[in-house]
Amino acid sequence: MNSFGTFLKFSTFGESHGKAIGVLIDNYPAGIKIDIDYINLLLKRRQGGGALSTPRKEADEINILSGVFNGVSTGASICVIVENNNARSKDYKEIFRPAHADFSYFAKYENFDYRGGGRSSARESVARVIAGAFADFILKEFNIRTYASLCAVGGISLDGFKFSESEYQKALSEDLNALGFVSMFIDEITRAKKQHDSVGASISVAAFGVFAGLGETLYDKLDAKIASAFMGLNAVKAVEIGAGKDLAKMNGSVANDEFLCVTNCEKKQINSNIFKTNTQISNFSYANANPKKPLFLHTKNNFSGGIMGGISTGETIYIKVHFKPTPSIFKEQSMINKNLKIVKDTLVGRHDPCVGVRACVILKSMLSFILADFLMLNSCAKIENLKKIYKGE
Repeated sequence: MNSFGTFLKFSTFGESHGKAIGVLIDNYPAGIKIDIDYINLLLKRRQGGGALSTPRKEADEINILSGVFNGVSTGASICVIVENNNARSKDYKEIFRPAHADFSYFAKYENFDYRGGGRSSARESVARVIAGAFADFILKEFNIRTYASLCAVGGISLDGFKFSESEYQKALSEDLNALGFVSMFIDEITRAKKQHDSVGASISVAAFGVFAGLGETLYDKLDAKIASAFMGLNAVKAVEIGAGKDLAKMNGSVANDEFLCVTNCEKKQINSNIFKTNTQISNFSYANANPKKPLFLHTKNNFSGGIMGGISTGETIYIKVHFKPTPSIFKEQSMINKNLKIVKDTLVGRHDPCVGVRACVILKSMLSFILADFLMLNSCAKIENLKKIYKGE
């Protein structure tokens, strides 16, 4: 499957060493101003070339083929391509690498593009970042903000899951885009790289300003959609929502978070989970909530990560995503050749010593697209919503 989304959809095409990577976005609303500089900013965050990521450096210049006129979306399908100009196909041979998708693709298709992993390469994520940028233009109209930052590398990890928006913003200013322990994270990645090895990582993802009611019941739950989308990314092996696996250690009397109140405004945390300062709440009123306006539930701990019953509650959405070490390492390993025989070989090429460094913006982009999709789906959840659209009531 090459398409994602329920109403707002995107389809991607292209291989790692093909001519281009592209994305087609369907059902995108007309009248939205498209900020090219912002798209380029997100693509730059995804790029490699630094000491802690792959040396492959692509320009990633976007070419919008349709759906945008005079800088504004038209309602037509949006098609964007990015050419591949720095592929080095000679580094790859027809061999099945351990912990890669090579053998799985061979078993399914037999004939597949193995250069750089072909369609299974993380190069495809360029298209997802572009789709996420377009989704952000929708979310901006509703003051919904998404973030993702490193919170663990190897055995070095931050405790907890609730980080403030200011901490995510600070992390963006770091070269590593990491929440705390930046120098220790760098040392861990550098050590693995010097040993021709790789290291795993965990990333904290969050959405602020999401009001209650986004998500579909039973078979298209918000948390299920997030988990499915994130598990569909290369090297992801586990996804936690809110307190995640720590909930398995609790009694119901603890896990059943105490309700504080329901309001029509977002609770803005300005405390620091990292530096353990006191919790402070700004722009927060205990006045009675108007059910005709967006609702925000407030609980004591937000163990559910802003989602209950597969639908957003109005609290900050928190997700933690765990990546395995990059399988492309420069040590001799047992591999399988095209005759399906075990051989000893060593990889060459350009690879990330830690995929988490560049994965942050991909996760942020996917979360943005999911929220924008559910935001549009929610427009027909109640008859009152349709009356507002068509009768101005």
